[in-house]
Amino acid sequence: MSGELENALTLSTIWEAVDSHGKARHRCGFLGVIMSYRNPYATRGADMKIEINLTDHTVPTHESEKHLIVNQFFDDLERALPLGCVGDILWIKNLTVNMNKGKLSGICSAPGSEVCLFRVFDTDSFEPSLSTRNPKPVVLEPFEQARIGLLREWSKTHLGRFHPHYFREFSLTRPFGELRTFPCTLIKVRALMNSEDSVFAMTVQTWDNDLVFDIVGDSQTVKHMRSLEMSPDPPCVVVLRDILFKGWNTITNMPEACFIADKKERLTSTVVFFPLNNVAATRAQHKARFLKPGLEPSAEVFPIVESVHIPHGNQASEHISRPIRSADVDTIGQEPSRSLREPIHSLQTRAPFCVQVELVDFVYPYSVMEFCRPKCPQCVVYYSRREMSPEENPEDDPQTVEQFFCQLCGTRQMLYDFFMVVRVMDDRSLALSAILAGEDATRLLGMQPTNLYDDFDAAQKLKVKCDELLTSRHNLTCALYALDEEIDSQRVRSFVMRYPTPVLP
Repeated sequence: MSGELENALTLSTIWEAVDSHGKARHRCGFLGVIMSYRNPYATRGADMKIEINLTDHTVPTHESEKHLIVNQFFDDLERALPLGCVGDILWIKNLTVNMNKGKLSGICSAPGSEVCLFRVFDTDSFEPSLSTRNPKPVVLEPFEQARIGLLREWSKTHLGRFHPHYFREFSLTRPFGELRTFPCTLIKVRALMNSEDSVFAMTVQTWDNDLVFDIVGDSQTVKHMRSLEMSPDPPCVVVLRDILFKGWNTITNMPEACFIADKKERLTSTVVFFPLNNVAATRAQHKARFLKPGLEPSAEVFPIVESVHIPHGNQASEHISRPIRSADVDTIGQEPSRSLREPIHSLQTRAPFCVQVELVDFVYPYSVMEFCRPKCPQCVVYYSRREMSPEENPEDDPQTVEQFFCQLCGTRQMLYDFFMVVRVMDDRSLALSAILAGEDATRLLGMQPTNLYDDFDAAQKLKVKCDELLTSRHNLTCALYALDEEIDSQRVRSFVMRYPTPVLP
């Protein structure tokens, strides 16, 4: 270590020392908390690298420009640093730091560098779970143990909310940095854009313990999918092979994985799509598309998985339109079940199942503007703006719902009402999708339905309210009504959520 920066173990002192020396390179030791990190990606040369964003308690969290970006270069994925998750602590010795375009960066793969990883959310031990280039046990000085203890408390306070109740189970069963293969259900597909390249992400959910996470692919993956005419439509079954779990994403608040490509930009990961919702099994086999051959559709990849089927017409009207009674709400909150296994696998239909669940996502519709929909008060049928039939001037974009009429009864007295499909999960990591509409949605959201396309303030208020419900992670007691119907000779089960009542901690 250089003499001046030898004891610069805080980010503030590193900034002061490096800033005073300009662009000169210095070596120092650093203890920092992982804020985020990027997928392994190929550089212009023959190697690959990982970018790690570190910080500590000496820099305010709002000063993101004062974080330290650490780069690790490697020529094989097996030599990449298997990072734990956001919030863990890295102890880097002989870190080469310099100032580049006003940002502090460092290299931890230089000769003589050593990296130790300390878990924060799994254990309170001061023994590192990973140590590179040092087979001997790591001995910490008293001041280093004090710094690690201080950073551990800081990380739990500022980053603990990014770790839901199933984080421990996830980290033990699927360690980050390992290639995994498993079947799952595709929830949504979205396109992402950053400053360097265009990528896409698929939100999927596993079958064994219903964990929800993102699969991220780069532009090369998108080109390969387009060449095979791949156009997955959620919900459908996805079988993934050799997917790398890279860590925790603080923006989406979910684990994140990525597709792996070799140096010649050929995909080594395998993805197989099987359409599931409202499609017969024979049609599903014909619509399957492969990114890589070697996995054939079979009965083993079709276990019982509830779909996000949305019933229309009078099938759900008797449950959605039933007025809320205080006696019903009191009854639901007495002894609710804590497992969703009974409503998923029970043979009973049109019967309420009292459960206690956690709201994890809004899966349909994808736009907040569509959360309030035109509804026929007589038929109790919800329409989207695309499904409505204007009485005159069909090419115009009408601004009021009175210009439409119901396609079933012909009435023009249309009203606005909440209609959405939410994803709920119990304490055993079982999940299902349920319809939330009418008075129940109004009561849970604390807002009156309106035309969100005309009322921008109401749309922003609704978006904030939905984000609060997802981030608060409070349990809900509710009644789930199971509805079954036959579509293409298949039994499809959907659910309607009634009487949702928050359970305060």
